[in-house]
Amino acid sequence: MLPLDICISLIVMIDYKNKLNPEQYKGVTTTEGPVLVLAGAGSGKTRLLTHKISYLIEHIGIDPSSIMAVTFTNKAANEMKERVRNLINMDISSLWIGTFHSLSGRILRREAESVGLNSSFSIYDADDSIRLVKSILDDLGYDKKEFPPKSIIEPISRLKEELIMPDEFKGMINSDRDKLIYNVYSEYQKELKKNNAVDFDDMIVHVVNLFAGNLEKRKKWSNRFNYILVDEFQDTNQSQFDLISYLSETHKNLTVVGDDDQSIYSWRGALIRNIIDFPKFFKGSTIIRLEQNYRSTQHILSCASKLVANNLDRHEKTLWTNQGDGKQVCLHEFHTDYDEVNGVLREIKKLIDNGADSNEIAILYRANSISRIFEDKLRSLKIPYEIIGGQKFYERAEIKDLLAYLRILVNTNDNLSFARVCNMPRRGIGTKSFETLKIAATDKNLSLYQTAKEHLDDIALSNKANIGFKEFINVIDSIREKIDSLTLPEILEALLEQSGYAQMYAEDDSEESQGRLENLGEFMNIAVEFAKNNNNPTLVNFLEESALTSDIDSWNPEDKTISLMTIHSAKGLEFEHIFIVAAEDGIFPVIMEGDETNLEEERRLMYVAITRGKKNVHISYTSERSRFGKINEQIPSRFIKELPDEHINKGEKDKKPATPKYDASPQRIPPLFDMKTRVKHPFFGTGIVIKVRGNGDSAIITVNFKDHGVKKLVAGFSKLERC
Repeated sequence: MLPLDICISLIVMIDYKNKLNPEQYKGVTTTEGPVLVLAGAGSGKTRLLTHKISYLIEHIGIDPSSIMAVTFTNKAANEMKERVRNLINMDISSLWIGTFHSLSGRILRREAESVGLNSSFSIYDADDSIRLVKSILDDLGYDKKEFPPKSIIEPISRLKEELIMPDEFKGMINSDRDKLIYNVYSEYQKELKKNNAVDFDDMIVHVVNLFAGNLEKRKKWSNRFNYILVDEFQDTNQSQFDLISYLSETHKNLTVVGDDDQSIYSWRGALIRNIIDFPKFFKGSTIIRLEQNYRSTQHILSCASKLVANNLDRHEKTLWTNQGDGKQVCLHEFHTDYDEVNGVLREIKKLIDNGADSNEIAILYRANSISRIFEDKLRSLKIPYEIIGGQKFYERAEIKDLLAYLRILVNTNDNLSFARVCNMPRRGIGTKSFETLKIAATDKNLSLYQTAKEHLDDIALSNKANIGFKEFINVIDSIREKIDSLTLPEILEALLEQSGYAQMYAEDDSEESQGRLENLGEFMNIAVEFAKNNNNPTLVNFLEESALTSDIDSWNPEDKTISLMTIHSAKGLEFEHIFIVAAEDGIFPVIMEGDETNLEEERRLMYVAITRGKKNVHISYTSERSRFGKINEQIPSRFIKELPDEHINKGEKDKKPATPKYDASPQRIPPLFDMKTRVKHPFFGTGIVIKVRGNGDSAIITVNFKDHGVKKLVAGFSKLERC
């Protein structure tokens, strides 16, 4: 406890009642027992947390070392600590503020021997984990093409988040894939222990399992902290929830702050039940609602609140502000995605001409692939922009890979491109084999391509590497032989199919791989547009234009820039002017028919998007959009119908086709193939459809081909026909 005279002097420094609104003040001064603070968007949750920490220290006299504050990012932790330091102007270095992982790591260092480690254990990141899984797959004799390591490590991570260890999972095996995951999971944990290492999930799981099985340790650490505060509680998973439950077990002085209406991370393990059912889990909870918003105007807040009120699984709350009604949310309807880009940029130009700063403007979208067309237009107009929480389209790995493939088709001396993709997708070419080829090429004064094509059997390579190089050369040569007779989109189609590049991502069910497939489809759109709009649409000219348009690094990073980002990346940010684009069913929301849980999360995502805006929010959609090289008819997002008329201004409506940059006549989307349909493929021959996942051009069709076995194909690229 701090001396009373110090406490009194400090109390004079902060007038909590006048600095906080009544609900914030109640949240700060309710110090005993479990407290659930339902903090609506822009309602000052960080202000509440920082003031509560300072209140505990200066008013209650709690030693900083007895307080734990948990955040989800290191940046948020550092900002919180700095704000507390500025509030009370004293040494708080002993305060435990950090992420779930960093704080668990501190505990684990002290308790390493109790879980079979020593305190010098290594922490493996995501790439380390994937490399370890690769090694285990090799040792167990599994084909990494058939079972991509990333598609194995992700379910292992989900199991850990749910605190399901290998022995327990063994009793849950229901399929051959489950058995594979169990075999890898079991060996993975053994290898981690043998290497005295943990992955990110283990940092929490080891501590939770220790507490679950050792009452003495659990009491020790629960007594260590008198008060625990948790930010963004709606984003916690099972292991994080259990960790907090154990640590608060003795004193029950747990304050959690969050907003169930902003729970948008179920795909990475977050459980909305943790915040919805908090009062059931922690009996006698005090519930405080922060409904006064300090960010947005009332039209924006009412629009967002009435939209999310359509969700059934939520705590009731209504946002309000004293900043006035402001402008209504503006709805724009366009004919094509190009019209949408032009219309959005017209609105942005008006804002800038009227004095708005570029860095107060953001374009938000549900899928990364939507950004490309905006990037191209912004680049052509020389308007600075920045991708937040992602890469610029032409800097994405999958786009660089495709460009490298295309460069080899026209320039076989391009050793850099050869090195990038000769083993992409995996063809059994290891580092040692590549270095052996490189030495031989240097000795013979030939390119890597020519050496592999003409002298492969003269080089001391493993049989797997020899076959892999030959496969790669065959892909390149087969397309080069007919390149003069193919259009640019046909070249790209053939490359994606014959190289196995699209199939590589199709076989991985992760959200990341599905996003990469969308980007491949967007790249196909670029090829189609180039072929339609250029007098001489050769591959050489296409590559030259791509190289020039991707060079945007000359802009000064200190210049004010327009922000482009996914809505997930925008969470926690705010802008004066927001443009939510591509609000169409199938894009936003991403539809999983019959899954109301998915639909409610998508609706929460729209709520998050709208509440990023301070003064202006624009929502736009199109009746046609180019996807996977084809023109698809689009339906407005079902959420648009849920927006209240009194808060909506139906702005620009442009359904007349503008002068198209492509053939705007809609093409029929290839029909989906039912199970057991007999099909024919130009490269793989005849086969039987054994599985279909998804809809339209992005559907993944699994076919058992008579001569080539089972292949997963992307509908938009496949050229499948019924027999």
